[in-house]
This record gives sequence, structure tokens and C-alpha cells, in this order.
Amino acid sequence: SIANVLAIARMLKLFRVTRVLRVVRFFRPLVMMMKMIAGTAKHAGWASLLLAVVTYVFAVVITTRANTIFNEASGRAPIRFDGADSEILYNAFGHLHHTTYTLLQSILGGLSWG
Repeated sequence: SIANVLAIARMLKLFRVTRVLRVVRFFRPLVMMMKMIAGTAKHAGWASLLLAVVTYVFAVVITTRANTIFNEASGRAPIRFDGADSEILYNAFGHLHHTTYTLLQSILGGLSWG
């Protein structure tokens, strides 16, 4: 009868719920790790912002000094460069975006200073 079918359906539904609850028990460490990762994302964002600000400030200082050296008369310049060195330095530090890129390369290990 219909009452028996409904009773069996309720039992199956209850069995499915208990099975899901048992499976969720195994995912608790995963849920905890995901919460920890989400919690550290805030701190990683602030650290990245601080790194960007420090890199930008140093890029402004280095670009300003490099352009001062490049723009001075060659007789009065404190450092004299031959053509190849001057071109390399100008390409690395002549513009703000070049200096920022050069600093980021050196930070991330893509450019060796040695």
C-alpha cells in the first residue's frame, strides 16, 4: 500500500542523509584547510601591497638618479659609460616602468646582479 511505500521512501532518505553525514566527516580537515587558506589571503594581499609600494618608491629614486646621471654633461658626470654600458643601463633604469620591471626581476630571481 501507499503507507508502506512512503515509509520505505522515508527510510531511504534517512539512510542517504546519514551516508552524506559520514562522508562530510572525512572532509572536515579539507574544510579547515580551505578556511585557513582564505584567512591567510588577507595577509598575503597586504604583504603584496607593501612589496609593491616599496618597489615603486625604490624605482622612483633609482630612475631619478639614473636620469640625472644620463642628462648631465659627459665631462661633469660622476660616472662615465661607454656606449654598450650606457645603453644597457638606460634600458634597465631609463624609465620608471623599466626600473620597476628590472627590480621585480631581481626580486623574483629572473635577473642576476652578479
